[in-house]
Amino acid sequence: MIRGATIRLRPLEETDAERIREWRLDERTRQAYMGYRFPIIAAAERDWVKRVADPSNREQVYLGVEHPQHGLIGLVNLREIDWVNRVAKLGMLIGASHRGQGHGREALSLLLRYGLHELNLRRIELEVRADNESAIALYHSAGFMEEGRLRQRWAEDGAYVDVVVMGLLRPEAK
Repeated sequence: MIRGATIRLRPLEETDAERIREWRLDERTRQAYMGYRFPIIAAAERDWVKRVADPSNREQVYLGVEHPQHGLIGLVNLREIDWVNRVAKLGMLIGASHRGQGHGREALSLLLRYGLHELNLRRIELEVRADNESAIALYHSAGFMEEGRLRQRWAEDGAYVDVVVMGLLRPEAK
């Protein structure tokens, strides 16, 4: 359990699967999140949660973002952890109805502290849609730097969107 001022990060549980499935099926969330885009049946979501919540998998950490009044409001992850080079990829999903309230900023701060100090990572990287300006601003405010752009990398509704590649080194974290 990682506690912040208004939220906490905790291991995912199988009972979280339905809420996560609702977010993935929500159009507002889907437009911001570069994830699985096809309809998801409940059993498949439960299997996915079991897989990513398995504590024996040392190449990923998936955590639920929990608010005391609202329950699970999002999830964060460090995946593809490379222990030799001490690098991981970061992912975040905050449910659309909980965005704009500072929960994503706090979750990011808690996850970065955990990754950089508890897991002793030296670099965390991510990819974000170029049209997701609020996420890019959030990542910049945490110290991430734009390192590149994958032109027309993400297809959305018949159009192609660039993907911004960002990275953070431990001394750059704010």
